[in-house]
Amino acid sequence: RKEIDSSPFIWESPELDIGGVSPEVVHTTAEATRKGDIKVSFTENLDVRNQVLKMLDKGRRAQFSHFRYEYAVKTYMKALNLLTQNGYPDQHPLLDKTLKALNNAHHSSSSFKNSATIVKMGIKYEESQELIRALKMYTIAYRIRRDQLSRYHPSLVVLLNILGSIQIKRNDLKEAMQIFELALKDAPTPYRETEENLHLPTPPINLLARAVTFREMGLIHEKWGDATKALHMYHMSLDCISDWKDKNGSKRGKSTGKAQLKAPTSSQPNIMPLGSVDSNDSSGNILDDLKMCKTFRLHKGSMETEDMEVYLGSSSNADEVGLSGDKSVTDFYNSFFRPDDVAESHVARRRRKFKPSSKESYADVDIALTLHQIGQMHRSHGKYGHALDAYKAALRGMKCALGDVHPNVAAILANIGNLHKESGNLDAAYDTYQEVLGIESYRLGVSHPEVAISLHNVATIEAARGNYAHALSIYQKVIYLQRKLFGEEHASVSVTAACMGDVHESLGDLKCAMESYEEALAIKTSVMGRHHLEVARVLHKLGKLAFARKECGL
Repeated sequence: RKEIDSSPFIWESPELDIGGVSPEVVHTTAEATRKGDIKVSFTENLDVRNQVLKMLDKGRRAQFSHFRYEYAVKTYMKALNLLTQNGYPDQHPLLDKTLKALNNAHHSSSSFKNSATIVKMGIKYEESQELIRALKMYTIAYRIRRDQLSRYHPSLVVLLNILGSIQIKRNDLKEAMQIFELALKDAPTPYRETEENLHLPTPPINLLARAVTFREMGLIHEKWGDATKALHMYHMSLDCISDWKDKNGSKRGKSTGKAQLKAPTSSQPNIMPLGSVDSNDSSGNILDDLKMCKTFRLHKGSMETEDMEVYLGSSSNADEVGLSGDKSVTDFYNSFFRPDDVAESHVARRRRKFKPSSKESYADVDIALTLHQIGQMHRSHGKYGHALDAYKAALRGMKCALGDVHPNVAAILANIGNLHKESGNLDAAYDTYQEVLGIESYRLGVSHPEVAISLHNVATIEAARGNYAHALSIYQKVIYLQRKLFGEEHASVSVTAACMGDVHESLGDLKCAMESYEEALAIKTSVMGRHHLEVARVLHKLGKLAFARKECGL
């Protein structure tokens, strides 16, 4: 590339390429005289040229480093307008370069918007449980962005996470794991197809999306029964978000024990598994909005279908069920969200400094979701102490990010209530579910299906505490709601009817108990078929009652 001094530029172009004459000649007034059959001669302003080159470089950075396509289009348009205003000929190479850059950025912007529309279609299919169609839409969007934008576009990891989550819903765990492994392999690299882009920096890794990848991989390992690998994946997810917060200067949601996750030692918490997964600690400041369609889905425990004596007989000994948790584990989970963080978030809301759509809030939600999943896993293994520590940290994180009365807060509280119930602490379970009902009634309305589930669980707790009359009155409210919401022959109505039969039996009202069981039997037979296990259970209860009433011929 030839250096030219500060003299005014002369650009000349012959009408035809004749006799070895160059079709385009750029020189200065100090250089040799013009050559060839000149069609156009144009004296270029050096300041204008430098301004345009700066705009082109700015547009390339926006397009290929930060993936801000609309901003790149605007920048290229400014450059084009400047060239036009200063009379640049149509054949000028700088004008030609600007037009090509503008067309490329506009094509990228259109491809991005089209793929976003296709993703929205996929979300609608997913919400209606048409998973195959949703999978096709997400796959099309992924291919558009991979082929038309860049193989290393940061939103590709987000789309791979969505594809993997669909495969989990379809119970194709092996395929889901392969998709998540692909998401971890795709590290961003700069776009360097042209010489001008060689100096562009490498795009940052989307650490928040990678955190979701690790969490979903942990869920798969948990479904496969490998608790050690599952816990390691969950901790790697926390590690990614903590790295992101370090890079972005956040004071909240950072673990003081993060280094132990990367370099396990003999002094680390005893829940930490051995082994490692490569995690690039480069910062990621691009959060695709599409990720939130996966992030904000949190569910509480459903209605009990088992006999009440199953959990009533659970051990309440702290050592047996793991309530005497390791202090190092407690400190590790508590390090992500301190009690003061919740109070500070309340102050920020009052001062109108809280932005619910900020990336830090998204990161806090991701941490809370991962901690909640860790709590679920500990709880399923009977480690109630560790589970409660993780639940409480998740609860604080969700309150920091979304406020005290968000449905996700209610969902975590409900699982804390379920944990108390399973560990035999029925009074704490009852009090916790009162909080749940307060939030759900306020945010969702008293006739919402989630409220019906919570009321059902409260009635189950009351029955377990021996408050049968109160439990029966709550069950009556629940079954009224269920019939109104779902119809007379819905499976949830049969569950509540069977539970009402249990309470009538405990009260000694065998006639009402049989009527409730018969209602449950009719619905279960209609919905599940006469040979289903649930039908057999209700028949067994009816048989016991008939024997107690000496109706042996029944």
